[in-house]
Amino acid sequence: MYEVLVHTGLRRGELATLAWGDLSLDGPTAWLTVRAENAKNKQEDSLPIRTDLAAKLRAWWHDRGSPGPRERVFNVPIALVQILDKDLKAAGIAKVDERGRTFDVHGFRHTTATYLAKAGVPPRAAQRHMRHSDIRLTLGTYTDPSLLDDSSALEALPSLNGAKDVPPQQATGTDGNGLPTGLPKLGPS
Repeated sequence: MYEVLVHTGLRRGELATLAWGDLSLDGPTAWLTVRAENAKNKQEDSLPIRTDLAAKLRAWWHDRGSPGPRERVFNVPIALVQILDKDLKAAGIAKVDERGRTFDVHGFRHTTATYLAKAGVPPRAAQRHMRHSDIRLTLGTYTDPSLLDDSSALEALPSLNGAKDVPPQQATGTDGNGLPTGLPKLGPS
């Protein structure tokens, strides 16, 4: 269950209502459908599933005796929060981090958003995957900037040392001294 939460960004209630018929695990791209009646925004949506996760879900389906399309994928207990607390303790993971943030079931969605950002997924694609109506929610609330690697991001920029294929850039509103142009003068006139 935890892996599905991390790799899909599903909410607890969406995971609890996920049925085998909501999954498309064969073919070049695996998908899951969040039915409108189970979605927070009440809109049906399809989300891609990682290849390795799709393989694990296919194996789980076979291990479960090939359940029908209406059967739930997981029996998500009401006490999932308490079970997570016990699992965190058993794994040696603190329930509350050094910044005072508490890890709960909904925290898996924050992990998903942060993983998407770390992987370089364009913010608009991450917003769509998280099914947020506002990009500020995805970037400002769900993505943990302290876990992003700024130095690697800068290293991904092309080098300009001796680059002959980089055309000269046009002026972008500075006067050549790095000062913006076109701004009103301040102070007494």
